[in-house]
Amino acid sequence: MAHAIIFNDRAPRTFVSDKLKINPSYYNYPSGAYKIASVLRRLGLTVLVVDNCFNFTFEGIKQIIDNNQKDLLWVGMATSLMMFKSSAFIKYREDWNTSTKLTLDLNIFIGTGGSADGIAFSATEITALPWGDLEIAKIAQYCKKFNAPLLIGGSWVTYTTNGNFKLVHPNIKLVPGYAEKYVEEFTLKKLKDSKYRPPVAVSNEEYNTTEFKNSSIIWAESDFLDKNNWLPIEIARGCAFNCAYCNFDHKNTRENYKNTKTIREEMIRNYNEYGITHYMLMDDLYNDSKEKVRDLYDNLWSKLPFKVEWASYMRLDMFWADPESIDIVKESGARIGNFGIETLHDKAGKKVGKGLGKERILDTLELLKEKWEKDVLVQANFIAGLPFETKESIQETINWSNTTDLIFSSNWQPLWITPPKDFEIVTDVALTKLSKDPDKWEINWISPTNWINSAGLTFEEAERMSSEARSKMPWNSMKTRGTFGWTDYSDFRAAGLSHIDIVDGSRNNLNFDKIQNAVNFMNDKINERIQKWLTISI
Repeated sequence: MAHAIIFNDRAPRTFVSDKLKINPSYYNYPSGAYKIASVLRRLGLTVLVVDNCFNFTFEGIKQIIDNNQKDLLWVGMATSLMMFKSSAFIKYREDWNTSTKLTLDLNIFIGTGGSADGIAFSATEITALPWGDLEIAKIAQYCKKFNAPLLIGGSWVTYTTNGNFKLVHPNIKLVPGYAEKYVEEFTLKKLKDSKYRPPVAVSNEEYNTTEFKNSSIIWAESDFLDKNNWLPIEIARGCAFNCAYCNFDHKNTRENYKNTKTIREEMIRNYNEYGITHYMLMDDLYNDSKEKVRDLYDNLWSKLPFKVEWASYMRLDMFWADPESIDIVKESGARIGNFGIETLHDKAGKKVGKGLGKERILDTLELLKEKWEKDVLVQANFIAGLPFETKESIQETINWSNTTDLIFSSNWQPLWITPPKDFEIVTDVALTKLSKDPDKWEINWISPTNWINSAGLTFEEAERMSSEARSKMPWNSMKTRGTFGWTDYSDFRAAGLSHIDIVDGSRNNLNFDKIQNAVNFMNDKINERIQKWLTISI
């Protein structure tokens, strides 16, 4: 029987075109819940991680808990990727609470654009957890039957006060920040004393560098892996940079990446046990130093007894400063890089921490094209509405991003600044430099949800421009929200599309039959896992 159960999910994506309308859930695995599970698995305890949990009704959740209740110490809920927008939340929650079935068809609630009526959502509309206050309280009350508290962690409780829950059930424990140390200490104390009750809210920042550098994700039979999966693997935590618009963990060092021996041993174990050779690197910035890029190649990638393909975040100005690393990254196994270019406006970029400038950005992209050709794809992220940038400048960059062959995919988002009215419900770590001091950046609030920058651009205009831009790239034209990014890339590769199939998709040559086959593959695999989670007892 499981000592812990962790529920975990991400909002299904939406692909829409004249020939295709699909809402695939994510097939590959996010890292957070499995890293927490690994802490206990290393101690010899059993943990059941249930992905795609939104597919289950309350009856389904109860059955999973019932099947594993004998040794149960706690139930967890990982919120970092759980939130999404839907006009059908009321209907979803009604069915979740009242249905006698064990599962739900999410297509009914997700529709074609994050909604049941096919309407694409905007950033100003509310984002929520499909399991709200009442649903979470209901799960917590059921867990109480087995003397098992409900632990809720992830970004929802890290970035908002008390998880922004109005009703916190007494059997709920909120765990902000990194959770490894807390989970280990709490679980061991609970093993010794079944009546042990931890504090309602804790901080877990003492998980030190040494422990992290020697940690790894341990997979189990109950995770239902196969060789197709692109697995997450941690390389580093935090970003060495400190851009004004970003609230990522700022480590202020380029040395906090894991020991290459530890990573190598994890990859070899995954290959020997599951045949895995594909990875999503959990690293806020893979190429943040010359030394790191070379160390990882010399002591990890070149030392593996098999070839690996991977996707990760990268930074353009580091390639400009170190062009030799372009070839090294390719030889290391990179297949797609997620780049935060943000803007081609020189003043705006320099002010917020992206000072490469338009000329050098284009020169570096040309160099990447020359060196990587079609072997490594560039996904470019842009922000509409940075301080000092005009509407005309943004439109010029949008036009360029939709026509250039220097990038594979572009993702546009409006600049998000936390409104002052929300300061009471967010924690300090959620507030970017821009949010804390908009006056410094010559940004003014003209309504509780709408700002205007010094160039006269408003948030509402930036939001509209972003939405229009996202629909223009060939892959993006199938989607009413988001972009075809590195997580989509890894999912579709795992589902049978080749690298070239995906490249062709960015060149107006989409093969809809192949895409539909890949989605069918993902859905079949996910449905298999859902049925296994309903019956498994570990």
